[in-house]
Amino acid sequence: MLLWCWTKAIPVKQTMALTQLSEKAVRHWYDQFRNHLPEKYHVLETIVQLDEAYFKDWCLLMGKQIGSRKLTYELIWRQHPGRLESNCFLFDRVQPGAKLWTDGASIYKKSEEYWPVKHTSDIHKKFEFIHTSEMRVPLVI
Repeated sequence: MLLWCWTKAIPVKQTMALTQLSEKAVRHWYDQFRNHLPEKYHVLETIVQLDEAYFKDWCLLMGKQIGSRKLTYELIWRQHPGRLESNCFLFDRVQPGAKLWTDGASIYKKSEEYWPVKHTSDIHKKFEFIHTSEMRVPLVI
């Protein structure tokens, strides 16, 4: 509940009422959540996994550099990202020449025609998760 309040930008006093925690506890955890946010604008290189997460009225494009803690993300304020958003994400966040690993989403098809990457995809419907395993961490918002 505390994490939900923080992600919805619920003020401290309202969060205290909802969770029945002290002000000190709420402020402590809000600080912890803030301190553990990844840097938003890493430029990912070498081997990069991309995936998306869907919520009620928005979605999240995420990227991770394999074997590192480098993460990057982009919030999209509509239900589904398009090829334009995924390509802009590539242009801004993925170094040319990287290996790009994604799921089989259509927004990533022919990525190598728009940005100089070597693209490989897993088809999750076929239970293929070899190239997207590090992005399969549950995301709780």
